Amino acid sequence: MQALGAQAVFAGRFATLFPSVGRHVAVGAGGWHEISAVQADGCRFVCLSDVARTIRGAGQGDVLKMILMEHGTDHFTQDGFHAMLDPRCLLLYRPERPFIFTSAARCGSMIFQAPIDLLPSGLRGACDRPRVLGDDDGLAALVMDMMRRAARMQRMACDSRAEGARAVRLDALRDAMGNLIGTLPDLSVTGRRQAVSHGSVLHRAEAFILRHLSDPALDVGRIVAALGCSRRGLYRAFALREETPERHILRCRLECCHHALRDPGFAHMTLEGIASLHGFSSAAHFSRSFRMRYGRTPSEVRAGSISRKVIDK
Repeated sequence: MQALGAQAVFAGRFATLFPSVGRHVAVGAGGWHEISAVQADGCRFVCLSDVARTIRGAGQGDVLKMILMEHGTDHFTQDGFHAMLDPRCLLLYRPERPFIFTSAARCGSMIFQAPIDLLPSGLRGACDRPRVLGDDDGLAALVMDMMRRAARMQRMACDSRAEGARAVRLDALRDAMGNLIGTLPDLSVTGRRQAVSHGSVLHRAEAFILRHLSDPALDVGRIVAALGCSRRGLYRAFALREETPERHILRCRLECCHHALRDPGFAHMTLEGIASLHGFSSAAHFSRSFRMRYGRTPSEVRAGSISRKVIDK
């Protein structure tokens, strides 16, 4: 219940995520830094591109930080703990004790921080010392995918000049960050032996679905084969989300299509093309399912987005 309470607090904060996103170039000890950031209260998500540098710090004892390299490598040191970071691993650490980041070549990273007092005790305890999670861990891989999606949406929002397009990008960013925040409490159990845990099967399945969503052949059989679990175990795992694997796949595809229909970046694509891009093999099935979920047809959603863009101009 404590984890669910923390998740509810995060969901409440990010339901009205960040009225704006900003980008600026700053000069640091190692050279220039291009920074794009969004924040709400003590929560912050930053994309940082910079030259080779050494960063030393300490003193922020009230937050947990997660670092994911976008490109390049970084070396992290804290309290005798040493780790080489690359895009295949996720670092969680508390910055109240002295730490050092050192890179020998230009690199880029994504940084998420959240107030410690909002985290479940299990996650706080798990991060008393630095932890590095690899992408071979299903939940860690899912979090990495979410961070990368949030970074893409954040940059697109920064680059959007028209208010209508910017609003669409921010909506997508809200969803991406909401999914990331909702997963945070579960990080308290990742890295442990979870071979028969329904929660572990669920997170591994979600990560697999996210990576193969555009494949029309994605089905329960493929998920079971990839995860090495039973069909019964997979369905019991998704019961934790109160849905079936098939419903989860359909919901994810519809959400992606909904964003694409409102995104000017997809204006050149037909409705059938957008549906196919996100794994729908039948235009009729896509249209029918879309209307059942959103109460409007795909054409109506796209037309409404175009109208808003014209008004903004």
